[in-house]
Amino acid sequence: MNYRVVKQFWVNTVDNIFNFFYKIVDFIKIWADVFWAFLDIWYHFFAIFGNLFLYIYYIFLFIIDKTTESGTNIVLTSRLPKRVPFKPQKAYVKDSYNPIPAMYGVKNVAEIATSITPMRTAPKGTRTSIIKTMLSALRDFVELIIDLFKKPVKAIADFAARRMKPVKEEQHKTGSLIEEYMKEYEQKRR
Repeated sequence: MNYRVVKQFWVNTVDNIFNFFYKIVDFIKIWADVFWAFLDIWYHFFAIFGNLFLYIYYIFLFIIDKTTESGTNIVLTSRLPKRVPFKPQKAYVKDSYNPIPAMYGVKNVAEIATSITPMRTAPKGTRTSIIKTMLSALRDFVELIIDLFKKPVKAIADFAARRMKPVKEEQHKTGSLIEEYMKEYEQKRR
């Protein structure tokens, strides 16, 4: 018998000892990964509700901001009447002092238009910021994109609202529900 055959069993024994401990370490690593995955699962589960709450909170803030900024009401698809500022009625009293000079309306409009110098939006010598111009252009682009999505949805909602018909309710039947079931059952048996 060759000694190499005997020695291979000793080498395999030593390999199995090391493999045994490596597998124990691998087993512990797997359970550590399972534990972290378990924690990760629950973290993401509760993050769903946290993010949903923040979405609802910030969408309400956005709606409030837009309504106060534009002066209109935003209620999904229903249309509310626009707010019109109060305009007092015209009243003419002969005896009251008129602050408008008597020459008002006598001169030709073209003469007055040539004598008026155009007003500037900014004082002379000031420059407009490139960043401000770029941001306003970006805002206009975003509003255009939003309008592209809003208008078809609003049109579909208006179309659906025009097509809706009220549902007619049936008259309430007096009597026991059990009796009705019994009558239906007897009719099916016949």
